[in-house]
Amino acid sequence: MLRLFLTTLVAMTLVAGCAQSGGAPSGDGADDGQSIDRKFDLAPQGLREFNLDMAAGAAFTFSYTSSANVQWEIHSHDGSKSTTWTQGQGAAGGNTFTATAANTYSLAFTNAGQDFAVVDVSIHGDFTEA
Repeated sequence: MLRLFLTTLVAMTLVAGCAQSGGAPSGDGADDGQSIDRKFDLAPQGLREFNLDMAAGAAFTFSYTSSANVQWEIHSHDGSKSTTWTQGQGAAGGNTFTATAANTYSLAFTNAGQDFAVVDVSIHGDFTEA
């Protein structure tokens, strides 16, 4: 009987401790990493880049909305060589990117239209803004 009481008491203490600390760690890395949230004007024929220093295997996810269609790409430089890893376009979108090697990777937005675009972007992941 005493053993049952002590086991119940220990279990209740653990549950109470998790509730006070926000729950048990999930282990999914959801609280890890950096975030960038920016809203900016992109002029016709304009360019805006976010340069992210990343380790090999590190990843980031981004999403954006825009008042006009814009083009985006993720690229890196190795000396004079530039590599485009992925790209897209539209008034809204996003993607996830994983670095193949330690490097600075750029998320670039361009506006090929004739009017200003207002772009709202969120970037989250394992990087340092360069």
